[in-house]
Amino acid sequence: MTDKDLLQIMQADDVEVDPEEDGETVYDFKINQHPFGHLDKYGNLYLDNYDEVISRPLSMGKQWISHWVAWAARGFRMNLRRLGKWQSA
Repeated sequence: MTDKDLLQIMQADDVEVDPEEDGETVYDFKINQHPFGHLDKYGNLYLDNYDEVISRPLSMGKQWISHWVAWAARGFRMNLRRLGKWQSA
């Protein structure tokens, strides 16, 4: 799977993509301006689920990565809503 494939997956799940020029990070990903993960120059995708940061290589394939990103984004958004309700109470 290529970076271009990953960016299409992120856009399909409404994840913001910010290119980076410094260090080992190639792209930063955000949901509602909250850091969601990043891609490093070695082809490893890191996603944050508010519990831990999980890493998977892009070599796992487009179908697997697309399902993983969709579930991670869905869980991340649910956690954002829960935190928002908890903080506003």
